[in-house]
Amino acid sequence: MPGESIRIVAPDEERANSLVGALDGAHGRVYSEDGAHEVQVVLDTQSAASLTQLFHAVGTWLHNGDDSSCIVHFGDRAFTLLAPQDGKPADATQFLLERTIQLQTALETRVVIEQAKGVLAERLGLDIDEAFRVLRSAARSNGRNLRELAVEVVRSPETPPEVTRLADRRR
Repeated sequence: MPGESIRIVAPDEERANSLVGALDGAHGRVYSEDGAHEVQVVLDTQSAASLTQLFHAVGTWLHNGDDSSCIVHFGDRAFTLLAPQDGKPADATQFLLERTIQLQTALETRVVIEQAKGVLAERLGLDIDEAFRVLRSAARSNGRNLRELAVEVVRSPETPPEVTRLADRRR
């Protein structure tokens, strides 16, 4: 396991060098090739093994319990860790990359859902929490994906009929 590393893509060489300076004790090196820049952080054997074991164990635990995610706290920061797609990540680097992609997708989904909650609260005269309950219930009762319904609410000047019907019933 010696030489295990984490690679962080930077937008340019200046930002890559800035990251190396901010690593606070971890050893990083900037690599630039064909206009792409990344910082490679080489982990010592013990750190690499611990991180790999931790993320593999949590991923397996999520998968075995049919949980889609859990909250992980690192110091004063909290992250939502999503379960691996197949339950068995190929390697630590792939596992962490998969999580990053899933977290970005979750963030983008959350943004549109928050927008839809605001739109529905305004259109239907609901508070934010009730707007979310209506949106979620409409998606579930009509077999629709919550994100897709939220996108429709945000993009259309008209509230989808399944949402309106549910809101009327709740009043």
